[in-house]
Amino acid sequence: MEVAAASGLTDANFSGFIGLQATEALWPALGIYHSFYRTPSWPNVIKCGVTVLSETSGKVTVRTAEYGQDDVVGFRQRARYRGFAYQVEDRIYVIEQNTRSPFSICLLALDASHRFRRSVLTGMMMGSSWRLGGAPYATRVVWRRVSEGLTARDALRQSGPISEDSPLLDDTVLQNLQFEPLTFHELSDRF
Repeated sequence: MEVAAASGLTDANFSGFIGLQATEALWPALGIYHSFYRTPSWPNVIKCGVTVLSETSGKVTVRTAEYGQDDVVGFRQRARYRGFAYQVEDRIYVIEQNTRSPFSICLLALDASHRFRRSVLTGMMMGSSWRLGGAPYATRVVWRRVSEGLTARDALRQSGPISEDSPLLDDTVLQNLQFEPLTFHELSDRF
């Protein structure tokens, strides 16, 4: 990843992390997910993207794609992110970077799946908002494994900004995403 290389972080740096588990620990989580979250970039809707966790050369890679169209401001978004996932104890940590300028980083901390809930991962995400000029925000996130046999391309057709009454949203998603994201742009004027 470009950011890791530029900062001098290598796989050797990560090998000493306490609790860092081998890639095999993440194998049950590999697959295609719809990722649901709220963002100040798309107010009054829940954003849905598609995230794919896969094993590549001994690492768990993460690819996310999302799109959206805002007719009010005439904005059309097509975004792709690439990164890595690590499991530490019972948490999955994901770091992604978008593939086009202006570049930004997205960080996630998710509960690892367990035998009673293999199809859903929940946690927190921190990213930056295009509507607020790149200001950071934090929000709850839900990853739900897509239906058996659904390809990533098919899942992407179901994604985008969606209203809360969409049949794509179940109680788990709605309960976890009932609160608006916490934004930090208000604080920058005070300091």
